Amino acid sequence: MRPPVTSRSHVAQLLLQSLDSTSKRSSNRKAVMHLHRILSTLLIGAALLGTPLAASAEPAPVAAQSRPTNPPKLVTADDAMRYAQREKQSPEAAKFEGGGESLYIGGSLVTVLLVLLLVVIIL
Repeated sequence: MRPPVTSRSHVAQLLLQSLDSTSKRSSNRKAVMHLHRILSTLLIGAALLGTPLAASAEPAPVAAQSRPTNPPKLVTADDAMRYAQREKQSPEAAKFEGGGESLYIGGSLVTVLLVLLLVVIIL
């Protein structure tokens, strides 16, 4: 335990010491924040300046392209005969025109719509 403080000068000294240690902590914190700001600026600058340099770099050499081992099958007379028999079995297939239109909503469209919705709500 600490001995009881008896003089006012001693209390003043303790108060000054505590204030001095607080100011040291505060100056250390300011130094760390200043260092953090400098490092963040350098990191962002390097990323922004490095991106065009990486984009202008020479592309990697392309390996020689190989040919497929199995060439695609051509429609033979045998296949045409099978298709003709299939059409005779179902005459409705000859009426089919195709070209049905559909709408595909992908992840990119959903992301863009959500960003636009957020911008409209915030502003």
